[in-house]
Amino acid sequence: MKKIKKYKKTILIVILAPFVMLFINRIIALYYDQTYFDIDKGIESGKYEMKKIKISGYLNYCGSDDHLIPKYDADGILELIDSNNAYQGHVYLDTIHLNFIIDIKEHISGSEINDDLVQSDNYVVIDKKGQIIQRIVIDSLTYNLKNCLLLENKIDKVQYTSMPPVITMKHFLKKSFTPCFIPKMTLGISNVNGICYTWSGTAYWELIAKNEKFKFTFEDELQDLFSYDWFFVSKLGYYEIPKKYEDLFDISFFVKKNDLYIIKRKGPYKD
Repeated sequence: MKKIKKYKKTILIVILAPFVMLFINRIIALYYDQTYFDIDKGIESGKYEMKKIKISGYLNYCGSDDHLIPKYDADGILELIDSNNAYQGHVYLDTIHLNFIIDIKEHISGSEINDDLVQSDNYVVIDKKGQIIQRIVIDSLTYNLKNCLLLENKIDKVQYTSMPPVITMKHFLKKSFTPCFIPKMTLGISNVNGICYTWSGTAYWELIAKNEKFKFTFEDELQDLFSYDWFFVSKLGYYEIPKKYEDLFDISFFVKKNDLYIIKRKGPYKD
């Protein structure tokens, strides 16, 4: 009889445990809701503000050697690029015109080839106020980025090598659960990944930029059942101005998913 009661108690605990964890998860979210706000509504910290730059299309995650002009030695032999120094990012700094360039892809409306959407490549030019001043249709024969510097993603570089990190997920409000574990043996394909995103909800982030703490939220998905450190869907990027050009710009950029944000001083921008 005692064993039966013990089993019932154990079963009850197992059943109730997930609900208790979700309740605690929501209570913690209420605490963070007091100081963390929707990133798309604008975030302020100290003398700085973070605002969204509205860009249509899909941001390309470019490599530092994607747009280099091939170099040849005196004998006409192509010089190899050192891939060890290559990196990736979303934002280019135009060192001549002192603007910023974003490489994007856009679907051409009403144009399809074999039911596939046709995409066009464009450069969006942004000034230091965060205003879009030009759109350029890419023509590799007449336009290149030889005078542009691809800014390096500080999140990729710093998160795993330094403490404290540039950005930290403080909490994740779990809203909906989607079980989708599929054993590879069931699929019959050896290289298929059986892990899929299990939680949808609100991510609470803290970004260290301009010696300020920017606290914001956005909807995201997680790839893990219990923990949530860096098992998220969104590709994030944070871009600072290289030291050589710091005196010319008091700004930085943040990217999440397909959205671009500028971090700059509050109020009218002074040249």
